[in-house]
Amino acid sequence: MNIEKKDPGMQYILSKHILKHLLLKGVITEDEYKRIDKENIKNLEQ
Repeated sequence: MNIEKKDPGMQYILSKHILKHLLLKGVITEDEYKRIDKENIKNLEQ
């Protein structure tokens, strides 16, 4: 099933969830989390 083609909002929520998980695990820093989140929001608005 291809979620991203159906609903970009759902894709955003999913990627934010994954980002939060990476942040909690210490894979990415909070700055990286915020930067990627901003990019995702920008992509969502296109």
